[in-house]
Amino acid sequence: MHQLTEKIESFWEWFQKMEPQYRKFFTDEPVNTELLVEAMNNRVLDFGQFKWEMREGKQGVLQFIISPNGDYDLFEISKQIIRHQPAHLNWEFLPALPPQKTDYKFKMYDQAMRLIDVDGSDWQCVLEEENGLVVAVFEISNLINLEFDSQIEAAEILLKKIIGEEKFIEHIGGLEVVEEFDETEDSFPIQAFVLKFDEMIS
Repeated sequence: MHQLTEKIESFWEWFQKMEPQYRKFFTDEPVNTELLVEAMNNRVLDFGQFKWEMREGKQGVLQFIISPNGDYDLFEISKQIIRHQPAHLNWEFLPALPPQKTDYKFKMYDQAMRLIDVDGSDWQCVLEEENGLVVAVFEISNLINLEFDSQIEAAEILLKKIIGEEKFIEHIGGLEVVEEFDETEDSFPIQAFVLKFDEMIS
């Protein structure tokens, strides 16, 4: 644990030194993007199989996100990293991907590494409780030509966009996909997911 703390402190010291360069990502100033991305990759991956993102947040505040890729153990580490964040008024530091506004449409790679368009706006959902966690079942008839693993991946990608990665890690116990619900299923449209989900975990 002590070794991890030292590594975290070293990371933030480096971040503060490099911060003016990363800020240029969001300006018209020239910047060596490839070099900076590689440098951050090396630093973040030194903690494990994390991903990272930088985004423009609200009111001019920039976001730096360390994503644990939906992994509970990595999430514990990313939370520890963020707890040691420097005081910086111009940045918001997050230990997981936050919810996003979405039209339920996105791109992803299928099992054959082909880039495909996914439209989840017509998906139907059912939520089930299992061992204190939520199992989310999706009716995704428009993806029946995809392999099962790709269907599950599509559901996971969209779900993380809707509820954010933190709630996904802490409350989702499983994902299932079906071609069609039977008439007895109490399903609801994807647009109502957040409301139904929050009711279930409250």
